[in-house]
Amino acid sequence: MPREFIAGTGEIEPPAHLYGAVLSRLDQEKNRVREWKLRLSVTAALASMVSLVPATTLLMRGFSETGFSSYLSLLFSDGRAILSFWGEYLLSLIDSLPLAGLASFALALFVFLASIKYVISLINAPREMPRLA
Repeated sequence: MPREFIAGTGEIEPPAHLYGAVLSRLDQEKNRVREWKLRLSVTAALASMVSLVPATTLLMRGFSETGFSSYLSLLFSDGRAILSFWGEYLLSLIDSLPLAGLASFALALFVFLASIKYVISLINAPREMPRLA
């Protein structure tokens, strides 16, 4: 050990290149983590975009099977009957909603939009510039 350290009168200075090397390694690690996040979010965006196709099919099939479109068209064709029985009409309309199709479509759309937003934020984020020691 140096004499100054033992006596307690001086401080030990780290090597001059150590500070720059540590900062450079931290920047490399940040960039590596950023790249993995970008890859994962692009994969999630693609997967959710592909899942939108069956979710849309399920939703359209649900609308046609439950008769939701018939109830909805009644609103435009016979408004007086709707006004006099609006409570029952509203309950019938809600009852005929294809909830499984709506939920799957909403989930796929939410994941797609959230992952696209995250991808854009990662792409637009400034990259760490290598620091010179």
